[in-house]
Amino acid sequence: MIKGILRDRTRSLFPFTVVAVGVALVIVMVGFLDGVIMGMVDSTAYLDTGHLRLVNKPFYDEEHLNPMDRALGSQKVTGNWLKKNSDSKIEWSPRIRWRAIMDVPDEKGETRSQTPVMGMALDLLSSDSVELNRLDLAGSIIHGRLPDKQGEVLVGYQLAETLELKLNEPVTLIGRTFDGGLATDNY
Repeated sequence: MIKGILRDRTRSLFPFTVVAVGVALVIVMVGFLDGVIMGMVDSTAYLDTGHLRLVNKPFYDEEHLNPMDRALGSQKVTGNWLKKNSDSKIEWSPRIRWRAIMDVPDEKGETRSQTPVMGMALDLLSSDSVELNRLDLAGSIIHGRLPDKQGEVLVGYQLAETLELKLNEPVTLIGRTFDGGLATDNY
């Protein structure tokens, strides 16, 4: 067999080249896809869920409905317990995802534009909050500034453009309360 390979190199060179290129291509693609998948996992962990999540069973069963009435209660007590009883390398940060209608009023207070929105309540004002660095919010701002007091919101650039929203203009969020009632607040 080796004698035949050495005798006619053209017959042995082509199959060897095809196999070598195929193996190299598989190795490159596996590495690329592994990197893409890990990038998506990291992005999801940083921007949405975190690496570890703590939710109660009723919330988990209906999570696709975003059931605020089933959310974890006693958040401060639970957070303090987790920080005290878990590994010191784990950073616990409360996040609340919510849905609402964002209403932008005109000069008369009537609706100028509105749209459904999804948002996340984060702790940005505490001195020990890690969310600013974790999410790189300061580096992501195109116009305006980070919130520095209660009652301020960050709005995405494209959403502001769609709603024709200018800096420091008031907006109203219309959502639902813990027990399913209507809730509104101005920002």
